[in-house]
Amino acid sequence: MTTPRPRPPRIAASLRERRNDFRPLAPWPERLLATLGANPAFVDAVLGDLAEERALRMEREGRVRAQLWYAREAIRAVPHLLWNAVRHGGASGRLRVVGLLAGLAAVPTLVVALLLRDAPPAALVFEGQRGSDIENGVVLNTRHPVRLMTHVLDARGHPLPPATARYEWVTGVPMDVTSTGVVTCREYGDAELRASAGRVATTLVVRCRPVTRVSGDVVMSLLAHGVGEAIPFTARAPNGRVEPLVAFEARVRDSSVARLEGLFLRPGAPGSTVVSVSIGDARANVWVNVYEPVSTLVGLRPDQRLVSAPVQLSVGTSIQWPLPVGELWLRFTPVSRSQPVPKMVVHGRVVCMPAFGPTDQARCDVRESGAWVRITNPRTARGEIAGRLALQRLDP
Repeated sequence: MTTPRPRPPRIAASLRERRNDFRPLAPWPERLLATLGANPAFVDAVLGDLAEERALRMEREGRVRAQLWYAREAIRAVPHLLWNAVRHGGASGRLRVVGLLAGLAAVPTLVVALLLRDAPPAALVFEGQRGSDIENGVVLNTRHPVRLMTHVLDARGHPLPPATARYEWVTGVPMDVTSTGVVTCREYGDAELRASAGRVATTLVVRCRPVTRVSGDVVMSLLAHGVGEAIPFTARAPNGRVEPLVAFEARVRDSSVARLEGLFLRPGAPGSTVVSVSIGDARANVWVNVYEPVSTLVGLRPDQRLVSAPVQLSVGTSIQWPLPVGELWLRFTPVSRSQPVPKMVVHGRVVCMPAFGPTDQARCDVRESGAWVRITNPRTARGEIAGRLALQRLDP
């Protein structure tokens, strides 16, 4: 009786190559599973079934669809093959499977780290303090420590961590400079610093201009949706000298009433708001009133709380308007500061403080209807008076 020869593995027909027609060379999945300790019979059964089915599908459906089916089913079989390696391979097999899974999990991490790694610095871009222009250097209006704003960019313009930049003093007025870019102005003047990141290095000028006081007009009067004005202020150094080179920060409390464009204020809807201007170690508040333009003060509605009427008087003429009941603020604003000051008087149950005469603005308490204000261009005046009379209701 002859012993039957064992049937060659089914996987050989479709997946194995033969070397010199004697030694079968197993494909890499089978070799990997054998290394992990999987049962060869189980591996042959699973992969053999897949290989045979793939061959049949290639005849019926074509190569592409058969390969797609094979890839999907092979992926679904991976957990079963690995679990067989864990059970059949013992402790060493389990360690090999764990090592394989850890290696596969590390691949995406390594790829992401490779893609996200920082490129070498290629450029340094400096930013002015409080939004100031950097063209003439970095302006510092304080003697307190300030960190320089520097952007480190790679060759593609992508930002890099700012901590890669290093700084040192080169020349000019003495200045405290840390390697991380914190500078302290000790006196008035200019200094040159060197900034570097990797192989990139450049210089920048720091202009120390300490400011200790900011002064300006207390109140700005604008017409709703009209022409804007620059915020009137003066920055002064510790010795009282006017400092024209400033790095400022301005904020408006109610942007519906006025909108900031640098230090230029554009009026919006009628109302009152406050603009805060900070320069160095000083700050000033400017109150802003935006008035609704009207042709006259006659017939004002209760909801018209801030109005402004035009005044144009030739020599020896006057204009008279009624005043609404309540607490009011009246202010005449001339078109030009060089023109004559009008004469203003009130009549009726009304008290104004300070009294009109040397001043063209006052707070008035109108106690009953029938009161009025008269604006006159005296006969002794030198020319025409033109401007606007603003009225603001102060009652809640």
